[in-house]
Amino acid sequence: MKNCILLTSKVASVALLAFLASLATVSSASADEVVSFLVDPDTFDDNNDGFITGNEFDPAGSDGTVFNLVPTNNLVGADRFLLSETNGLHYGGGGGSTLSFDFSVDKDVQLETYTLASSGFFLGNPTFEIREGTTVLSSGNTSNSTGDTHNFASGPINLDTGTTYTFETEVSGAAIQSFMASWEYSVTAVPEPGTFVLLTGLVLPLLIRRRR
Repeated sequence: MKNCILLTSKVASVALLAFLASLATVSSASADEVVSFLVDPDTFDDNNDGFITGNEFDPAGSDGTVFNLVPTNNLVGADRFLLSETNGLHYGGGGGSTLSFDFSVDKDVQLETYTLASSGFFLGNPTFEIREGTTVLSSGNTSNSTGDTHNFASGPINLDTGTTYTFETEVSGAAIQSFMASWEYSVTAVPEPGTFVLLTGLVLPLLIRRRR
């Protein structure tokens, strides 16, 4: 019986320590970070041709998460971004705006909301969708209103490192255009190893005392 009790106590101790370890490594959402598209185009225009093309546009959030944006379709026949220091990323149906672009992240994040800098051209505001391959993650996202922050139509979007996503403008008409000011996202932070050490140091003596 005594050996059974000791074994039970030992199993319970191991289980509790495993639980504490899981607590120390569980990711917790941080405050929202921001990737701003209100930029000086010269910062990203490596070849000084006046346009943002290829892999030139890599905006980063305040926590250091890098978003790599690559234009894939533009009505002028050249894949490029039109960026503004005051308005941000131009998209929609106009000749100078981007219809679609691919993007990826260097950390696992969750897109929470987006903020518009300007919208409401002559014929209205474009909607847009975000896809992973052919899978639509969010569609019918509004571009209405100036300076407003919106939720994505299907809720927050999880973005994984190493995966390529597509921003596609759902639009018809040259005068349906908008400017994106920023994306807001949350990141996960893993506690320092010292957190687990502290928890173990507090609880292990209690377990030993209980066994005695």
